Amino acid sequence: RLELNFLIPNTELLTGKRLQPYYDRADRPRIDAWQTVVNGRLGLHDPNAPKNRRLLVTPSALPETKLEAAQAITRGLLALASSGAL
Repeated sequence: RLELNFLIPNTELLTGKRLQPYYDRADRPRIDAWQTVVNGRLGLHDPNAPKNRRLLVTPSALPETKLEAAQAITRGLLALASSGAL
């Protein structure tokens, strides 16, 4: 899985004043559009597509026993779904 991260400084270098080059409400649709175009050109998977979602999303700080329980429940439900019982 490839993930691109950007570091955008929020200080204008000549004056030292605050600069906000990224405003989430206005720029997120542009970033999403850019991501869609680049994924299409390079033949990459769309991470927002329903078929590419993870089956189980757990927090990273989940205690070991709860993580095992969540994974066991997910495996059981997937087994029931694949057998047609759900």
